[in-house]
Amino acid sequence: MGSGSLFSAEPHSESSSLHAVRAHARLVAVRDPHGSTRWTCLQNDPPLTFRNTPQGLMCVSTAAGPLGGDSLCVEATIGPGAYASIGSTGATVVLPGQWGEPSSYLLALDVGPGATLRWAPEPTVIAKGAQHRMATRLTLADNCNVVLVDEMVLGRHGEQPGTCAQRIDVVRGDRPILRNGFVVGAPGWNGPAGIGTARGVAQVLLIGAPAQHWLSSHGGATAIGGHAEDCRWSASTLVDGSILLTGISPGIEPLRNWVKWVTGPANEARNCAAWV
Repeated sequence: MGSGSLFSAEPHSESSSLHAVRAHARLVAVRDPHGSTRWTCLQNDPPLTFRNTPQGLMCVSTAAGPLGGDSLCVEATIGPGAYASIGSTGATVVLPGQWGEPSSYLLALDVGPGATLRWAPEPTVIAKGAQHRMATRLTLADNCNVVLVDEMVLGRHGEQPGTCAQRIDVVRGDRPILRNGFVVGAPGWNGPAGIGTARGVAQVLLIGAPAQHWLSSHGGATAIGGHAEDCRWSASTLVDGSILLTGISPGIEPLRNWVKWVTGPANEARNCAAWV
């Protein structure tokens, strides 16, 4: 799988390549003849280590970072009719490297017909001096269900964040439904036309039954926004009826509470599947 233009960079120097981490984890979930979901592939590649728990599949970080120069990739396939809830046990802190090179993270998700996926890891923290690139690519069947949560914290306590280029691309069936990007550190990113004084940014993507539930709960509104506990947010309907919600907040706790409010009954993949 190609890494795409977002991850194109100058060649790593010999010194940085000796210390940089290259990790690629691969996950495959299938529905067995009894209707249960089994993980037939959990190909870990430290620091990307996944463990199956009663709360779902969890990423357990086995090293700090990513650091500048590191390149991480997670590839997950959810087979037809399967359901999966994937999260993490702690926040990811992106740190600068010794050689001043960017780090990168690619998430590639493939969700089959009738499958349900809830992807909701803990937040990504962009530490001071970090240079990070994040890309999320979803390849979806027409009749799948997805709740995808992406939370970003801009700097650790008392510090300004580094830079981060974030992009999400979603293809459902045979057509693209979303191409969206955001750059922390670009000119004007924290001005009135950007996110202002916000310290946290979250995006929630609802596809299939979760999107239908959202629309029915909010009167079929196609573009709405509001305030909730110091969190400003907006919701927009995509071309296929999916919903993209974006929230920003000067505090992390109000943002996390907003995410919980948005995902509501989709907090577990089983509940999400029950909407179908």
